[in-house]
Amino acid sequence: MKVVDDFFDNPKRSIGGAVIPIIGTPGSGKTNVLLQLALMRQNDGHKILWRGTEQGEWLKFLANDAEVCVWNHESIDRVRVKRSTRDKVTKQSLEETPGVTVREWNDPQTVVRESSQDKINVVNVPGLFGNGKQGRTYFTEKIIDILEEIVKRENTYNFVDFFTDEAGDIWPCQQQLSGDQYNQVAERTPPLLSQLRKQNSFLYCAAHGTQDMHYFVWKIKSNTIAYMNGANVKSFHSEISQSSVNRLDRGSMWVAPKSLEEYALAYEEKDLEWSKDDEHLDLQIKDSLEDRLEGESDDTTKDDVDGRSKDNLTKSEAARKLWEESEDLSQSEAGEVFGVSDAAVAKAG
Repeated sequence: MKVVDDFFDNPKRSIGGAVIPIIGTPGSGKTNVLLQLALMRQNDGHKILWRGTEQGEWLKFLANDAEVCVWNHESIDRVRVKRSTRDKVTKQSLEETPGVTVREWNDPQTVVRESSQDKINVVNVPGLFGNGKQGRTYFTEKIIDILEEIVKRENTYNFVDFFTDEAGDIWPCQQQLSGDQYNQVAERTPPLLSQLRKQNSFLYCAAHGTQDMHYFVWKIKSNTIAYMNGANVKSFHSEISQSSVNRLDRGSMWVAPKSLEEYALAYEEKDLEWSKDDEHLDLQIKDSLEDRLEGESDDTTKDDVDGRSKDNLTKSEAARKLWEESEDLSQSEAGEVFGVSDAAVAKAG
């Protein structure tokens, strides 16, 4: 298997998809690489799902003549393009933006089934900011629901790929997890990532470093790691030197086992006819998720395990449960997720 050829340049159905973390310091070009990979995969005939954010990085697709369908969750009331100049801020609705169509979704199956292969599909999910722990759990749950629908789709001949910047928003590192968000990440994620690869789907996810996202994503279930400028090289990729990563130009990356790739021109730079050179574009998203969550306790309901909530398990017990329920993790790997020894996991039984 040739990692770069099979997972970046020339994906093949005979091999399937992959989970590809892309890590690098701010400004190393991660978002631009994601943009270019999405355009490349769309040209290959893949269906593209792109997780939307208020930064509106997907607006750059329009500068490359790609049409975009924005899928707003039903609890999102309004999304507007915000143009900022030195002197003023003006706003326009997405519906007024050339090259953009807008649809609403509630059932994640709708997004996967009805999204177009001819457009970049930007999926907006509320909850990440302003709604506390419940909101973050809701956000994670809905993203994972979409990934599960990708896995469960009936026709798997065509690739369906999911792109996300800031992967830690969806899969925080294990030290940040508790309650229902723990359930979403630690229990639903491992089998899901395994099946994505087998069902002709790619997950390209970017983060500043492996410390920003869960162990499952960057080690247990990933096919490789793409290192961009300033990323800390993991010890199991000893064939890539830290100094070579630190010298990388913006848009270039080392892909393990050892291949230097350059994505310096992440998309063809064109002026948007409806935007001026001195404007900064981003998005303003207003949602009513708080109304959905109103009335629910701040302490979200937790699954009981032997009469106790998961939050009351010791780390060793949680690692033991994870190991017993996972078909892919060894006992030592389950222990590493929670920072406990192999012996401690064994004793917890």
